Amino acid sequence: MENHTRDQVLRSASAPYVPSLVRACATASDYRAVGEPSLPNYLGAVSGTNHGIGDDDPPAAHRIAADNLFRQVRTTGRQAVSYQEAMPAPCALKNTGRYAVRHNPAAYFTGGDDRDACQRDDVPLGTPENGALADALDQDALPAFVFVTPDLCNDTHDCPVADGDAWLSRWIPRLIASTAYQRGTTVIFVVWDEPTPMP
Repeated sequence: MENHTRDQVLRSASAPYVPSLVRACATASDYRAVGEPSLPNYLGAVSGTNHGIGDDDPPAAHRIAADNLFRQVRTTGRQAVSYQEAMPAPCALKNTGRYAVRHNPAAYFTGGDDRDACQRDDVPLGTPENGALADALDQDALPAFVFVTPDLCNDTHDCPVADGDAWLSRWIPRLIASTAYQRGTTVIFVVWDEPTPMP
């Protein structure tokens, strides 16, 4: 999720779902992102550093050979998948419509088997009813590591907090109802980038 402070999210009368999650689950009240703009936050989330990047340029400008969570999970023989809403094709390297490549960290890594894995494991999200993640949930085949990115409206970057709240209210119950979550082997983190403090 994008660009809103804790108070903007948790005290919005038009966004009731996220506050209900906080009451039912937990919140990190002192979470700190890398800073602005978006891309360094997303890279930091999956590799522990922003790699000296301070812009939102596309993968053609930033070919990162460094280690990352996606690769680390694959080296254990398990699967790591990015599900990107509004992405037109697997591992899309340019912005298209409401898909922002800067919010898709898997597209930036080029070391080891990262490029091949991106083509295979960086896929369009679909809807809670139909698509790649819905299929994985239905088949009890959730990957070991999942990175889900809403589009530029549903992540609240270009649209009000209410849009992101509604999006989460459709996806989180779907995840919680899954066999993987009910089995107690899955944890869900909902994270905002940039302004601090975050929800």
